[in-house]
Amino acid sequence: MSVTFAHNADYRITTPGSARLPTVPVDLFCAVVIGQAAQLFASVRRRWTMRHIARFSTHRLQDIGFERDWDGSLMQISNGRVAGHLEH
Repeated sequence: MSVTFAHNADYRITTPGSARLPTVPVDLFCAVVIGQAAQLFASVRRRWTMRHIARFSTHRLQDIGFERDWDGSLMQISNGRVAGHLEH
């Protein structure tokens, strides 16, 4: 790497062409990693919440829109119908 200094304290750094890295793949990689980390965090948070809710009484579960299935798993109720089976 060579450095050129001007008289007015302004400097320019020149690098060989082989040392210049493309920034698009790095930005794309960072975006993917951030997206995956957010998805992992949401998954862990949901699992923690479901474990916490699973300890609620049947009456309290009904108050917040859930009910217990025959095997103890939780189901979310939407407009009087079961919306989905939630694992805990």
